[in-house]
Amino acid sequence: MRWHHTLALSTWAEAVRDPVLHKRARALHLENPDHIDELAGRWGDEGYIPPNADTNAVAATLFFAHARSDRDAPPC
Repeated sequence: MRWHHTLALSTWAEAVRDPVLHKRARALHLENPDHIDELAGRWGDEGYIPPNADTNAVAATLFFAHARSDRDAPPC
């Protein structure tokens, strides 16, 4: 999964120089937690998490955990 890191780094580096790419990369980064929040709502409806769970908190936790797991993963 190291290629993922290289791709992300290259995208961020180009986004600094390219205003169009910057706008798109920023939008995608800001949308990710919303998509995870939507999934968490479905998980509550289906009984995978408590129905009264704070889906924003679930999304934030999963987003952070994924970022940490990618960063801390051993090289492939």
